[in-house]
Parts: sequence; structure tokens; C-alpha cells
Amino acid sequence: MSNLPDILQEIEDLVGLSAAIAIADAKGGTRAYIPAKISDNGHWLVATVGREKADKICAHFAVNGQGDRHLIPMAGNLATARKHNAIRKMVDENTPIDIIARTAGCHRRTVFRVASKEPQTLPLFDQEG
Repeated sequence: MSNLPDILQEIEDLVGLSAAIAIADAKGGTRAYIPAKISDNGHWLVATVGREKADKICAHFAVNGQGDRHLIPMAGNLATARKHNAIRKMVDENTPIDIIARTAGCHRRTVFRVASKEPQTLPLFDQEG
């Protein structure tokens, strides 16, 4: 969990951290309309997170088949969320844990904690020489 505020945390839980960050970047600090269903691929939400994630978000936030405006907060912990997202990407790429820690500027334990939501096995040792 990245401790994002309000709706962004809900979006992270629903479709992932990168989508929550993208929405904060696109609409943070404003009220944004999230329709019950998107019929246009040019909609800001589809352009921001992709069709599949946009559809999940719309279905999740629809009330009685209707869309609504939502205040999209500025992500107070956005720097941390971005760092965690970068760590997860490196984990997905099977980057050795010590390289991840050095690249992200954090402790190995932070990498393990951030990656603990992920089912992959982390490479424990650098593969350098």
C-alpha cells in the first residue's frame, strides 16, 4: 500500500499504483467526471490509464448506473508512490535487489516491503561478477 489519499488509494487497490499516479498527474487538484461507462476511446480516462482499467474504474465508481464528479486530490505522497512504482517495475524486470536499492536510493528492506504485494521472487544477489 502506498498511502495515497482518498480516491487515489481506491484506484490503486482497484487497478494499480501506476494508474493512480497517472490520474493524479492528469487531474490532481480538480474535479473530474468519471462516467458510468465510457463510449469514446478519446475520453481523458482511457487516454490516461487505458481502456481496460478505465472500464474497471467507471464500473467501480458508478452509482445507480450514473457517473459522478470526483475531487481528485493532489497526491501528497506522490514522490513516495512514484518511487514505489519504479521499484515494482524493476522487480518485474527481475533486477537484482541490491541494484534496485541503489537505483531507488533506499534500503533493501524497503524493496522487500514494497515488493511484498507482488508474487514474484526477488533476486537476492547482484549478478555482477
